[in-house]
Amino acid sequence: MKVSFFILKFGPLTIPMKKNLLLLLLSVIVALPTIAQHNRSCGTHDRYLSAVANDPAILQRRAALEQQVQAWIAKNGIKKTNGTNTILVTVPVVAHVLYYNAAQNISDAQILSQIEVLNQDYGLRNPDTSLTPSVFKPLMADVQIQFCMATTDPAGNPTTGIERRAVTVTRIGNGNKYYNYSQGGLAIWDANNYLNFWICDIDGGGTLGYTYLPGTISANKDGIVIDPQYFGNTGTVSAPYDLGRTLTHEVGHWFNLEHIWADESACAADDYVSDTPQQKGENYGCPSYPQTTQSGGRCSTTDPSSMYMNYMDYTDDACMVMFTAGQAARMQAALTQYRSGLFSSLGCSTQTGVQQLTNSLHASIYPNPSEGIFEFDLSDRSALAILTVTDISGRVVFEKSYRSGDRKVFDLTAYENGVYLAHIQANNSETTLRVVNY
Repeated sequence: MKVSFFILKFGPLTIPMKKNLLLLLLSVIVALPTIAQHNRSCGTHDRYLSAVANDPAILQRRAALEQQVQAWIAKNGIKKTNGTNTILVTVPVVAHVLYYNAAQNISDAQILSQIEVLNQDYGLRNPDTSLTPSVFKPLMADVQIQFCMATTDPAGNPTTGIERRAVTVTRIGNGNKYYNYSQGGLAIWDANNYLNFWICDIDGGGTLGYTYLPGTISANKDGIVIDPQYFGNTGTVSAPYDLGRTLTHEVGHWFNLEHIWADESACAADDYVSDTPQQKGENYGCPSYPQTTQSGGRCSTTDPSSMYMNYMDYTDDACMVMFTAGQAARMQAALTQYRSGLFSSLGCSTQTGVQQLTNSLHASIYPNPSEGIFEFDLSDRSALAILTVTDISGRVVFEKSYRSGDRKVFDLTAYENGVYLAHIQANNSETTLRVVNY
């Protein structure tokens, strides 16, 4: 909350005038908390600028990554956008709760409520899509990414996906201690296989959360930091950021989305997404449609409005309701380009049923993910091999025997995008590998 102080100078005053002036000033001071508004504040861009200042080579790395992303989008686009429940990947989540007091030690129920919000928002199953103006409804997208609390830790042990630690450090999320166990924090679980949340005080509630864009940070802190007041939609959450949309926003950054106004206010930059209208700046609160000439308004008069209801703007939780197809494609590109380890993670294995069943047969499948054409290779090239491919419900979609010398190719282009299991038998040994049909 920003409070302005004014120094007023007056000439000689009579006692009654002084009393009236004092009453006036007191009434203004009392009214300040209700007049001032706590606008959304995401720390991602500030940390990006800080990272670039420390390592200017990040600019070149990000430029190279952007070329890869745009090439992938040009080739693949997005095939399903309307909430079909086709899931490309289920991301294992670990919640590191660092609490300085009891209020910060949020309940398991509050944590689980946030996972449900993510799954609704990223699967286009959120019940408030009706708030999207009709002109933007055709652009609403199912990102086809879902989330679960990790059930297996990096060592292969069962877990709830939640770990807690009482800390003696105030505002532990505002420095470099939250991920450092020796300094009171909790260490990251391998970011190639898990999405890490550190739930802790950042700066007393001013900054709601932050993360790091791909290619900008070291592996030991490649996750999301969020204040417990803004995590989930029950328990100790604080309005107007009490519906879990802060994490929907930050996960978007983790999958390479920029703020929708591209963090500038002169219509000189864009967010690299073709179907989000370029806008002058961020929007706050709950704007009305159309948002055209205001500070967060459109840049081009050919656009009907700025897309203030997008998850990557700064509006209140109750007014954030959608990703676009272009944003979904960008996140899917990030998933396949530099977060592809999530495809083979076993962190959610007991929930999805997708796991490597045996290691007795040495086999590899490539490319994986693929647009539908896969090839597998065995260490013993002379072996007779039997391949059975099933979807995650167990339905057989492909079956074939391969003789010695055959090229071991299988084609899933006729089937929906998603995760499949390839079971290979040869020489009285077997293995089951996960494949992703994109």
